[in-house]
Amino acid sequence: MCSVCGGRRAAGASPIRCVGERITATGVPEFREVAWRACLAPFTPGMALDILDFGCGPGRDIKYFQSLGHRPVGLDGCQ
Repeated sequence: MCSVCGGRRAAGASPIRCVGERITATGVPEFREVAWRACLAPFTPGMALDILDFGCGPGRDIKYFQSLGHRPVGLDGCQ
């Protein structure tokens, strides 16, 4: 059982991967936030991070990280 999302996962699979798979499978935005919170959990709360997002597309995750007080930079080769 995944401790982050509560779903079943393969032995040894990381919780973030499990949540990421659920995001892909369901498209539910709440799972994306759970995945990012799990990813940021090891860092000191309130600490502003420099984040580089490769393949950021229209910047959905960039906006989310900015809303948390981080300093994200997005790079995308689509244009």
